[in-house]
Amino acid sequence: MRKIFISLVVTVLVLSASLVSAKHIKLPKLPASDKFEQTYEGKLDCGFMKTYAYQEGDDAIWHKFYLENNNNPLLVAKATSVTVENWLDKNRDGHVDEYFASSEALEGKYPTPCDAVKGSGT
Repeated sequence: MRKIFISLVVTVLVLSASLVSAKHIKLPKLPASDKFEQTYEGKLDCGFMKTYAYQEGDDAIWHKFYLENNNNPLLVAKATSVTVENWLDKNRDGHVDEYFASSEALEGKYPTPCDAVKGSGT
């Protein structure tokens, strides 16, 4: 009986760990921060936003969107002539919460940056 119980506990722990790792969304390797130039700053209903951009070669533009005085961006976007990818860190803890393969998908779920941070605890 004890062996069965231990086997069940180990199985549950292994499954839980695999589910946690399956939800992890990796942020792509970003260009160095000193390469980005500030492109916007302004007040929103949920705080003060600053945006930065970096042109990478002829085809890609990176954007970082910061809300308030936080070291981690709320949103990182990479736009090319073909795609726009978006990595969202709703609570700005340095871990990506959601990935969107298009701006339309992002804006469909979160029409504004304030909508993205609602209920995030920050």
